[in-house]
Amino acid sequence: MLRALLASLPVLLALGLGLGCDSGPPAPASIRMAHLAPDVPTANFCLKQDGTPTFGAPLLPSGGLAFASVATARASVDAGMYSVRVVPGGATDCNASLSNLGDIPGISLGEGGAYTLGLVGELSGSSNIVGIATYVDDLAAPAAPQLKLRYVHASPELPTVDVGTLSGTLFTPLVPNLSYPGIATGQYLTYNSPYSGATLALLQSGTTSVLLQGSPFAVNGGTVNSLFIVGRPTQGSGDQRLSFLLCTDTGPASCTRFP
Repeated sequence: MLRALLASLPVLLALGLGLGCDSGPPAPASIRMAHLAPDVPTANFCLKQDGTPTFGAPLLPSGGLAFASVATARASVDAGMYSVRVVPGGATDCNASLSNLGDIPGISLGEGGAYTLGLVGELSGSSNIVGIATYVDDLAAPAAPQLKLRYVHASPELPTVDVGTLSGTLFTPLVPNLSYPGIATGQYLTYNSPYSGATLALLQSGTTSVLLQGSPFAVNGGTVNSLFIVGRPTQGSGDQRLSFLLCTDTGPASCTRFP
């Protein structure tokens, strides 16, 4: 009897240790939506995890997002693989996709991760492709005066661009050869002091012609930010214009579009 009890102790200990180390359910993923497709007036988004039979309700309030905007709040969802269905901004359900785009599968949301899901591309134009770009966000704000800033290329008619600063006619590259619809290598760049007074400029890679020149802007220390390149190079004004969209990544999103 004693021998049987002793023999069972390792099993009981293993079970006890296993229960003691249970970390609970997987941490959810955090997502926010961004509308970066210049010829789509407004859009809302529906999400369906693989293995789930139907889409739920649209993620955003009625009206959705207009072009060159980011959802203010993040949503918390289970980690896993998802499909996205883009619906018109005013849609109250997920029954019909925008312009018969169909569903966009293969969206991977990792446990505890933070993401921006960006609607990119064009309904018209040479590519006629609209999709979802998944950008991995960093929500760990540095101590001031440091700040984090990343550059995101979301202008579908420009294959690659150089982002830099302009002083007179002197262009100093910050991020060369940034490909659509991607992010600069290394994701976020860390600056050691508030980023201010810089005249930002955009060149098509391999040329010296300035496509876009932004007014000086400031980014505060202790923050994490994304600078999106949005719009069409053929548009000098109006909503579809080529421009920069600067958004905070932590807390409620706050965005400034310029010039």
